[in-house]
Amino acid sequence: WKVELWMDDGYANHQNPLILIIGGVPASGKTFLCKYIKQNLRMPYPIIHLEYDSLYSDSNTYTPEIWHSSREIGLRKIRSVCEDNKSRNVLILVDDNMWYKSMRYKVYKIAREYETSFGMLFLQCPLEVSLLRNVERNRIDVSSATIRKIYDQIEFPDTSVSWERHSIVLDSSHVSFVNELNWDLIEVFWNERVINTVAQQEFSRRVNEVSIKHQLDIRIRRLVADLFQDIKMNGKSDLIKYIGKDISMAKKKFLGSIKLEEYEATHDEIIEEILTEFSDYIEHIYGQSL
Repeated sequence: WKVELWMDDGYANHQNPLILIIGGVPASGKTFLCKYIKQNLRMPYPIIHLEYDSLYSDSNTYTPEIWHSSREIGLRKIRSVCEDNKSRNVLILVDDNMWYKSMRYKVYKIAREYETSFGMLFLQCPLEVSLLRNVERNRIDVSSATIRKIYDQIEFPDTSVSWERHSIVLDSSHVSFVNELNWDLIEVFWNERVINTVAQQEFSRRVNEVSIKHQLDIRIRRLVADLFQDIKMNGKSDLIKYIGKDISMAKKKFLGSIKLEEYEATHDEIIEEILTEFSDYIEHIYGQSL
């Protein structure tokens, strides 16, 4: 049943890592699949296998504290690989149970942070099969009770959820399940990067803020120029020397105190609203003099 997998470099339309979570209950075949991929997937770029179990397997004891610590180490390793390969094709196999959405969402956030591609390959098999495999592999750190607990609690990916849409669930009851791998679909996952919408929104907000404040500065200069023109027409030219510098300082102070996030309106409406506030502000301070 052994099949050689192939991915052609010319087939790729990407230059970035793909974080591919290999998830499922303990003893469902995750590490077996990762090793199979490393041995049989011929492609001209690196494959990195991050096996969470190996992060605590050297410990003489297994405690919840060690387990939690290993998960943090795993996330740091994923981040490190992404940092070192921002513009390179690297397949990152994240080998872990990932039975809660919250666990894999942390990995997704790293993909979003570095704008890599992201996908999930979950293995599903009967509880009895996992229990038997666990006995055969003689793992003392994973009890039958733990496998039963994860089996009962596992939350498989929901493709109707936007960040989980690049997901495949395979029946891994038999080792021949590797023949069912659809690498064309994995390549589709790879060709779509996770866009950091949070960063985009922050960038857009800053651009919008700079734009609004720039336009406000121009409009306020015009408003002050019109004010001075009115003063001259009213025969109070000497007053301009008296209040000119003060108004300039008042404008700077006013613009510095503006918190754009407090305005729930369109771009143009915000400008008009703030201009009205500035006019009222000047009128309040210099009303009698004008």
